[in-house]
Amino acid sequence: FQNPTTSFLTASMMNRPIRIDPFCLRQFESKNFPPHISCRPEDFEARVNDYYAENKSLAPGYADFCKHIFIPNFLDDVMVSTVQITPELEPYIRTAYVARTPEELPVLTRWVSARHASPPRAAYLDVILYSAAQALAEGSEVAPGTEWAIVSIKAQTENFETPMQPITAMRNALGVSEGGSGVPLDRAAYLSSARYWQDRVSVRPE
Repeated sequence: FQNPTTSFLTASMMNRPIRIDPFCLRQFESKNFPPHISCRPEDFEARVNDYYAENKSLAPGYADFCKHIFIPNFLDDVMVSTVQITPELEPYIRTAYVARTPEELPVLTRWVSARHASPPRAAYLDVILYSAAQALAEGSEVAPGTEWAIVSIKAQTENFETPMQPITAMRNALGVSEGGSGVPLDRAAYLSSARYWQDRVSVRPE
């Protein structure tokens, strides 16, 4: 990903090891980047830090600088952000070229409205973390004391990592200048991702 230039400071001045990256604020501010997180960013940040303080466990991610926290979903209105494509759902799938930030090139994206998909409530929130060093390398402003930056949140039924979308892996391989992380494309991981997403689609709230 590539961060917007605006900085984000939480209301609390506590020294928290995990902070929300400005890039992730789009999930709190817009319903176009599912799942939409309905609480205040600072409240979400506090819940994640409390959970981390109690568990002190980070799951490995796609690179050394990437980790995951799978926290039980504490938000009643956050539904799963991915559903299986069915013949009944196919007519409602929409596509558009979408850029996540003004600096990024738009890429072809597909989704379905929650009104048609009727997704269940998510059991877990996959909180995706980048190290403070990686966040800085990608242009983010990192608060003092930050160890990990929350760059994305996924709402799901599983308490383990599911494959990223193929275009995300492709963008990462393009490098920071094009909104990626700079991690080279892993062919096997990419093909696994393509198989996973072949019959799944993202869900956007109404």
